Amino acid sequence: MTDAGGHPREGSGGAGELERLASLGRAVVGAPVFFGATFAGSAASLALAQLGQTRAIDEVIRTWARATLRLFGVEVEARGLAHLPSGGALYLFNHQSHMDIPAIYSVVERTLRAGAKIELFDIPVFGPAMRAVGVLPITRDRPQAVFDLYKEAARHFAEGTSYLLAPEGTRQDGPRIGPFKKGPFRFAVDAQVPLVPLVIKGTWQVLPKGRFFINTGRWRRTVRVEVLPPVDTRGLGVGDVASLRDRIHAAMVAAFEAA
Repeated sequence: MTDAGGHPREGSGGAGELERLASLGRAVVGAPVFFGATFAGSAASLALAQLGQTRAIDEVIRTWARATLRLFGVEVEARGLAHLPSGGALYLFNHQSHMDIPAIYSVVERTLRAGAKIELFDIPVFGPAMRAVGVLPITRDRPQAVFDLYKEAARHFAEGTSYLLAPEGTRQDGPRIGPFKKGPFRFAVDAQVPLVPLVIKGTWQVLPKGRFFINTGRWRRTVRVEVLPPVDTRGLGVGDVASLRDRIHAAMVAAFEAA
């Protein structure tokens, strides 16, 4: 059996020992290259943020994402890009891996700022760069602080900025979609902006939770990013949040299982 790129699926016996060793060698050599590129991109983004160069920051992030995927032999198959709205929106993705973010940024050509756990903001250069470009620092054990953060961020939707959040709250420990939290849906309802579901499949195999080296075992892999039709939140209120969450969860699970 093969995947969308014509490569043998995991467990099919198509990947031989030579391929496994070659991919492991690439992962080991590529790791410092990846971290160096991330540092350089962070420094460039930090400088551009001081100059207010939003479009240039977007291009730096996309270049980093595409270079990362190319470095580790990962191709992205994008579906439903015609569904992308032109204005500010809240994008939701199922969180499989640290490779979700590069996969999304490589194909979604919008001014997109993610949410990240607050501990990451302590990393030298990388943390200040995230803060400067508008990444949302998420404090998982302080829900009220997160809601206050969302309220402050909402004003940027009118400027064309979109946000990217994982409603599961964390990476899953397998190729599945977990339960969704209400927070991101409350964010969208309060801001009255469309929700854009992004369904990702294949990144868990590239870099499972708890693994350090990227894409070992296969020389090439294909992951999918599918954009589902946006869901309008205009006219919805707090009482609609739970049903909105459940409806989008069902749609994303159906698309994930069908991929």
